[in-house]
Amino acid sequence: FFGRALEGNIYFNSPLDYLPGIVDQKLLGRLRALRLIFCCGQGAWEERMLVETRELEQVLRDKSIPAWVDYWGGDVSHDWPWWHKQLVYFF
Repeated sequence: FFGRALEGNIYFNSPLDYLPGIVDQKLLGRLRALRLIFCCGQGAWEERMLVETRELEQVLRDKSIPAWVDYWGGDVSHDWPWWHKQLVYFF
């Protein structure tokens, strides 16, 4: 999402960038114990996020980190009304 201009906090807040390099089993164990939820619509303004969510899903699978990755329909756009519905649904 940030391209290759990843430094400090940006890097560590971009799981798609730092997760593939984690090999520490203790840290992986902690990550595997979390309840992770990722949701992405497939409507307007979601194209890039859809690609990156699929990439993240694969990284999590490769690291055996369980996560609920949910893809919502083609009418679900990257916007507040849908985020509100998703918050209510997931929490």
